[in-house]
Amino acid sequence: MSLVGAAMRIIFTKLVRGRTMAGQAVLNAPVEPLVEVLRQQVPVISVYTGVHKGDVTGRELTSLNNGSIELVYQAYLPAGDDTAEDLNLQRAGAALGIDLLVRQISVALSTGSKPWIDLWKFLVAGYGDFDSRPILIELETGLRVPCREVSMACRTIPEPGIGIALNPFWAGFDAALRADPDPGLNVLADMFRDLIVEPTGLATWEQVQAAAGLSDAAIQAIGLAPVDPTEEGEPAELSGIEINPADLTVVVPPTLSGS
Repeated sequence: MSLVGAAMRIIFTKLVRGRTMAGQAVLNAPVEPLVEVLRQQVPVISVYTGVHKGDVTGRELTSLNNGSIELVYQAYLPAGDDTAEDLNLQRAGAALGIDLLVRQISVALSTGSKPWIDLWKFLVAGYGDFDSRPILIELETGLRVPCREVSMACRTIPEPGIGIALNPFWAGFDAALRADPDPGLNVLADMFRDLIVEPTGLATWEQVQAAAGLSDAAIQAIGLAPVDPTEEGEPAELSGIEINPADLTVVVPPTLSGS
C-alpha cells in the first residue's frame, strides 16, 4: 500500500551503503538477514518499514494526513574469535562495534550525498519516538551473533494521489532512480511512475473516483461517470446535438423580476 515506505527503504540503502563498516551489505527488507551475516562474515544492515499511521479523510486511503512510518533497521556483527590479540569488535568488543555501526548509520542519514540526502530530507519531515535495543542471537552451532535493532517514527509526506502528475519529490525520486547505475532501480522507476500517474486499467473518471473516495452514485451525480452504469472506459461524448437560440426561453426568478 505504501509507496512512501518503499521509497524510504530505497533511499536509506543508497545513503548508508559504503558509509559504514558494513560496506555494501545494506539490505532492503531481507527475509533472512542472518543468512547474509553468516555467508559474508561482515557486518550487515537490514532495513524495514513497520507501522504506518495517519489520518484518513473519508475514503482517501492514498492521501493520509499527519502520516508517520516506523523505520526499523537491524545492525549485525558476524560471530568472531575471542583469541585475537587486537581489539575484537565481533566478540569481546561487540557492544562497542555495534555502537560504532549505529553511529555511522546516523551520520549517513544526516550527511549523505546528493540527490539522496535531499530526497530523504524532503520525505522525512522529522522524527518521533526512538527505540534502540540489543539482541544476541545464539545459533545451534553455539555461535552468537550480536545485533542491535533501532526503530524510529518518521513523520513523512502524504502518499501520492491516483492518476496525477508527479509532484517535486516523486519527480526527483524518479530522476534519481533512472540515473542510478543499478538497472533494477531503473525498472522500479517505471513501476512507481505507473502506480502514480497511470494506474493500470482505470479510466479518467475512475481515477478521479478513486482519488476522491467517491461512491458510484456520487461520481455519476457530478456528471463524470458514464450515464449507463454498465458502460466501461471513458464516457461517450455527446454528438449531433444542435441548439437554436430562438427556441430558448429565459426564465427569470420572481425575486429578480421587476414589479
